[in-house]
Amino acid sequence: LVQLQRNADRQNEIIGILLDRFLAIEISIIVFGFLASFLLSRVITRNLFKLHKGTQELATGNFETRIDIPLKDEIGQLADSFNIMAEDLRKKTVSKEYVDNIIGSMADTLLIVDPGLRITRVNKALCEFLGYREEELIGESIAKVFSPKGEGLKEEELRKRLSEGKIVNYEMYYSAKDGKDIPVLLSVSVMKNKDENVVCIICTAQDITKRKQVEEELKAAMDMKSQFIAIVSHEVRTPLASIKTGVGLVMDGIAGDINDDQRHFLGIIKRNVDRLGRLVNDILDFRRLEFGKVEFKMEKGDINSVVNEVHHAMQALAEEKGLKFSLNLDDSLPSFNFDKDKITQVLSDIIHNAIKFTRKGEIVLITRQEKDCVQASVHDSGIGIKKEDIPKLFSSFEQLDRARSGKIEGTGLGLVICKDIIERHGGKIWVESEGEDKGSVFIFNLPVGIKTT
Repeated sequence: LVQLQRNADRQNEIIGILLDRFLAIEISIIVFGFLASFLLSRVITRNLFKLHKGTQELATGNFETRIDIPLKDEIGQLADSFNIMAEDLRKKTVSKEYVDNIIGSMADTLLIVDPGLRITRVNKALCEFLGYREEELIGESIAKVFSPKGEGLKEEELRKRLSEGKIVNYEMYYSAKDGKDIPVLLSVSVMKNKDENVVCIICTAQDITKRKQVEEELKAAMDMKSQFIAIVSHEVRTPLASIKTGVGLVMDGIAGDINDDQRHFLGIIKRNVDRLGRLVNDILDFRRLEFGKVEFKMEKGDINSVVNEVHHAMQALAEEKGLKFSLNLDDSLPSFNFDKDKITQVLSDIIHNAIKFTRKGEIVLITRQEKDCVQASVHDSGIGIKKEDIPKLFSSFEQLDRARSGKIEGTGLGLVICKDIIERHGGKIWVESEGEDKGSVFIFNLPVGIKTT
């Protein structure tokens, strides 16, 4: 019994010790858990504070801010996402500032309007140009800055043109705040979204005030020149007609007999009078064509009959220089509408030049069918034309190599007039030559069924 009692006491003692140890361990675990939780909460709180502070920095516009959280948990992933977002915002904001700087420094005026043609944005150049402040224009109709002067560009027309495509270099007028109309060269483009809906309309313009002033001065000078030419030509024509008539009467012996020497000198006078007459006629024809005051009488006819008449009229002039003057005509050519007098003038001028620039050899007139056109050409064995000089032939008052061609006179307007007449018929005229002393070929096409422009 005594032994049993001792064993029981011993067991109770061991159990007490174990309970004390378990209690100590439990208390240690609780304390450790509390400390671990406290430390973990501190870490989480500190990282959340970093996120909070970074968000505040970002909200103030500091797109350079970054959050350094090396953890790989959800908070670390959130920090990584924040840094990516901040970098993206920084890039986009820098780009926007860059674009804003470009727009602000543009010399041309810039106007951006919405699909309803209300102004949404302007640049500094436009405000200074028109005398407005930016807030005075934002939200206003586009009609506030565009003047109805001249052709103008009304809202209805602007909408119509934009529906057809962008507008490039359209001349119109801005209306300044002080009421002044300013000429500009306007270009408009449309910005659309992925659904092809109009997002905004971008209008840029350049001031062309100086150019307009120059154009007006040039027009005034051209009008003065035209008046001068008309007056001088009229004053020259009248005495020339009298001189020509008088010389003709004397040469015909109506005023009495004349000797050979007198006839020779009178012939020189007559040729120079004729030359002056042609010069005056060329200037007047050029002036009328230049201002579109020449009427074309389009009638159905045969081009070969016109070529024959011109050949017959100029046969004597070619024979005087000892030149062979022949025809090679296509008898199957169709009749078509053209101005007989104008085409006669073209052929006469080209043939006259061929005779003038051909010292020996021959001149051949050729007609033929060329697709849907009738083609006429004048071939000569004259002095030819340098390839680099060919483009100059149809320029006003242009004559080539006067020294090389001898005493050859004229205004240099003949071929210009020919070119204008042929082009108004809807045709084309050109020249071919292999070079100096190899002759030349003047060719023009007249389309069948032509209408003058």
